[in-house]
Amino acid sequence: TDGDGLDDRAEVAVGTDPTTSDTDGDGLDDALDACPLDPANDVDGDGWCAEVDNCPLDASVSRADADQDGYGDACDLCLGWDDSGDVDGDGLCGDVDVCPYQANPLQADADGDGTGNACDVCPGPSDGLVPFGLGGGVIIDDCLGLGDEGCTYTWEGPARGFDPDGDGDMDVLQLTNAGAMWYENRYPAAFRLRRVENATFGWLQSDVGDVDGDGDEDVLLGGRQLGLALNDGSGTFTTVVLPAAVATSAVRLVDVDGDGDLDAIAAVDGGPVLWAENTGALQPPALVAALRDVTGIEPADVDGDGDEDLILSRADGVWWVERGVGGFAAPIRWLATPDVVSVHTWDDDGDGELDLLVGSAEGLLHLRGTGPATFDAPTLLHPDPVEQLVVDDLNGDGARDVVVTTPDPAPYRTSTKSALLGRAGGFTLPIPFGLGTDTSALVDIDGDGYLDDLASAYAWLGWRRAVGSCVFADSDGGGWLDGEELLTFGTDPSDPFDDAP
Repeated sequence: TDGDGLDDRAEVAVGTDPTTSDTDGDGLDDALDACPLDPANDVDGDGWCAEVDNCPLDASVSRADADQDGYGDACDLCLGWDDSGDVDGDGLCGDVDVCPYQANPLQADADGDGTGNACDVCPGPSDGLVPFGLGGGVIIDDCLGLGDEGCTYTWEGPARGFDPDGDGDMDVLQLTNAGAMWYENRYPAAFRLRRVENATFGWLQSDVGDVDGDGDEDVLLGGRQLGLALNDGSGTFTTVVLPAAVATSAVRLVDVDGDGDLDAIAAVDGGPVLWAENTGALQPPALVAALRDVTGIEPADVDGDGDEDLILSRADGVWWVERGVGGFAAPIRWLATPDVVSVHTWDDDGDGELDLLVGSAEGLLHLRGTGPATFDAPTLLHPDPVEQLVVDDLNGDGARDVVVTTPDPAPYRTSTKSALLGRAGGFTLPIPFGLGTDTSALVDIDGDGYLDDLASAYAWLGWRRAVGSCVFADSDGGGWLDGEELLTFGTDPSDPFDDAP
């Protein structure tokens, strides 16, 4: 048709235009053109026309393409990278580009993990993946009549971790209206329900420790009675109800007299604080302090004399009972604050003085120690009323961290948890830590070295696994954690210049 010397059927076969004598417009008719589709006529002289030459500007007789990306080895700038090479157009091949699909010409990689800042979900140190973020919840027991045991009992006190069978993993102690129970950890298989004490003494408080010195964990129980469950080493318990027929509001195991064994301290519900000395067996309780309505007991050497003193929580504040050579001194009120839930003590700033963390109706308060039994004025760390306070090292940096549970507005009867991480000079701002429950403990359930969230509510017991999270990283080194920036300030956790207190 076009009179170029090739019939139309031949032109269709080679891809030239049967209606145009010079398809590529190079001045040569298609019949005379060695490369009728290549106006440059094999510019690199390797015998391959441009339409089939995988290196049209670089001679490559073999047309070798080791990575099969369509670019011949002779001209492939990204040899070995099986795609178009520099996908993001930043001048760097995918095999060496720390962000092959997102332009990052400076190749910034703050944490040196091989993933550049431009595409790193956690650009902070060690990829920022530090516990404690939380995975999904795993049910240990659901006692709403729907669980595998069809039980109808309800929780009467907080869950806690302990190891009564001595197998090295953390089991769970839970107080219920049907007695004190423990759940044998068989991770990754389901927990197995066992019992500490079957009688319904209305146990509401507990503490664990080796009371009889046989190397296993026993359980001190409080509630409508004061009892001690002695462990035979296999997780089988024998319960002794102590002679004092008193209801309790708080119990603790502590070596009060410094003789190397654990004694029992109990706050009588509506009455004084008592001490049951351990002389091989717990003796009838004696008076410690004629201070009524105590809700919490924290042992600590407050004055630095080597004796364990007692810090007591009450509805009217925080009290100190000094233990000296002659016994216990009269209680002294340190801090007036309403409805104290819990007090924790440790030297959080490393100055050798004891510091206090107090959870009360006024919020979470921090008192920095200035000397033996003396403190600065309290600093408010969290403004909402505190339901529960748990202290431990969440992110494995050696500093004490805090999980605080606060009530949500009525009528929802729910709670919210926040984490405050310990750091030089104090704590981070509160970071959302998930929906709250009535009680919480931090226990390594799965044995991976990180603390999981053990939680129980009215008739539900479960845990959430600790997983990697950027929330507790400081990606830009600006001094604020990513969680504080993202969730509290709304600033960019990768930009150190937009941080705001």
